[in-house]
Amino acid sequence: MQESQSSPQFEGAELIVQSGSEQSSVDARSLISTLLVYVAKSYGHLSSLETDRMIAILSSKYGDHSAGIMEQLSASVMALADDRDIAKTLHDVAKGLNEDEKREIFSLVLDLAM
Repeated sequence: MQESQSSPQFEGAELIVQSGSEQSSVDARSLISTLLVYVAKSYGHLSSLETDRMIAILSSKYGDHSAGIMEQLSASVMALADDRDIAKTLHDVAKGLNEDEKREIFSLVLDLAM
């Protein structure tokens, strides 16, 4: 019998993923941070300028201090190193985003690229 997997959905700041009878959740802040690191690393390595820009973007979005943001970015770098299918994971996450969330994330990524 094949397990069904429903589209991921956001509930507040958490992304809920249902696969069969199992449910897991991921913090939206972690997902956005991982996406920003993924985009920044797509050109090879993270420069200090890109890192500073990500800190500024995430600090502005979440009102957090640099130490907390640096911890989140470090966790994102580790997640990318551990997850060989990160592009698929991020694609699956995108299925659970509404149009406003997609626009907001696109804006953050575009802000990083500028």
